[in-house]
Amino acid sequence: MWLPAFSMRACECLADFLKPNGELLPLQSEIGEYFFFNITTITDALNTKTSDCDFWCEPPTTAVGIDHFEFHKKQLTGLSIFRIRECPVMTIVTNHFVDVVEKEGLNGFEFTKIWPFRPGTIWQIEGRRRRRGKRALAGKSLKKETLVLILEMQGDQLDSHEKRIVKRMENEVDAQLSLSSLNAPYFGTYEGSEKVDTEFRMFFSCPSADQLERKLAPWISGICQIWLGSVNAVKRRGHMYDENAKESWKQLR
Repeated sequence: MWLPAFSMRACECLADFLKPNGELLPLQSEIGEYFFFNITTITDALNTKTSDCDFWCEPPTTAVGIDHFEFHKKQLTGLSIFRIRECPVMTIVTNHFVDVVEKEGLNGFEFTKIWPFRPGTIWQIEGRRRRRGKRALAGKSLKKETLVLILEMQGDQLDSHEKRIVKRMENEVDAQLSLSSLNAPYFGTYEGSEKVDTEFRMFFSCPSADQLERKLAPWISGICQIWLGSVNAVKRRGHMYDENAKESWKQLR
């Protein structure tokens, strides 16, 4: 955080950290009640001898860049959110602050670790590496399993009745899976469809095929009432293209 601003809920959840370390200033906003946090706690905890700081002034005061941080551990005792003189625009928080943000499920925060690292480690490069790893892991977990709806057609092509139903389904499915808020649970994504012989197949990627099936159950039930052929659900314990994924079939109609 360079210029920290907090929602009313965040201010309430983090009050024990914010009140002793600065002042909250109301912001004009059309989407809610937000406050800019002016941090007044400034510390000399940075060990400038072992940190990698780029100073352009003499004596060295404000650094134009810090590639590696080292702190005097004892001087961090009791701190939670603060600034350092060598980089006064940077907002630094401790692990305890991060833990409360995550415990309360507060949105809009992005934390990057700056210390401790091995000597010579550049925190910006390490931060990018960790973010790439998290994104890759998140992508895998969101597409960990697959749900396939298989609708039996009356022939090898969709007839006019089936086309109307399929069009309706594909118009409705995104609404079924849309997130009502940032805190709403993610169930899955509709990936597309294909026709194989006399089957029309709809593919969904998801973290859990069981949870997605339960989420879509009322919607699927309505489709079963108007679809003439059989309807089956296939739950694959793997991503869409995992040839070794275990499958389980369930007849819905």
